[in-house]
Amino acid sequence: MSVKNKYKIFILSTVCLLFFLGTVPAMAYDTAPRISDREIIESLTELKQGHKNLHQRIDHMNQSLNQRFDSMDKRFDEMTQNFNQRFEEMHSMILNLFTSVMALVIAMIGYMIWDRKTAQQPFKQQIDRLEN
Repeated sequence: MSVKNKYKIFILSTVCLLFFLGTVPAMAYDTAPRISDREIIESLTELKQGHKNLHQRIDHMNQSLNQRFDSMDKRFDEMTQNFNQRFEEMHSMILNLFTSVMALVIAMIGYMIWDRKTAQQPFKQQIDRLEN
């Protein structure tokens, strides 16, 4: 055989091999059974119903979350009111204590002045007697 014939046989065998190997993957695919319009409509109906159910669940979750947030807002309002009430009570108690301490200080100063005058009266009388 000549080189030219060997070359032709090689090319022909390569082409045939590629042709047959190229069709093998196509044989691996099965054709899908034909889906009827009724089956498509039933599937779409199921999807729509699932979509509605999902929306209902989301709406229900939103409502429950809103209720929880409302109850938390009420609790925070109550806590704020309690805090303000306690603050006002503490403020009035501190004001009463301060007023009481100031009254005691003023009473003490008054007593010191009165005691000083009464303690000095005998000395003044004695000095007046000595002068006379």
